[in-house]
Amino acid sequence: MLENWNVLVVAERHSEDELFEELIEVGEFERSGFSDILIGNVEDIVEFLEDAEDKRYSRLDRVVPIDDSFALPTDNFTDLLNGILER
Repeated sequence: MLENWNVLVVAERHSEDELFEELIEVGEFERSGFSDILIGNVEDIVEFLEDAEDKRYSRLDRVVPIDDSFALPTDNFTDLLNGILER
């Protein structure tokens, strides 16, 4: 997974591969592990958002700019989540 990412994009349904190919030229993108969702790092987030608004990327459905992120441990995620839900 990308260490530094500043955008999450949602592809149109079943269009993840096509969107990935479109975005490869504008930044560093990876598949998230969730269907039709990619994460990426673009140099100029404002320009990327403007391009998205102008429909430059034909398979793009939604864009979420990211200011900060954190990782959760996956080895005990279920136990951690159950503990939170029991409160």
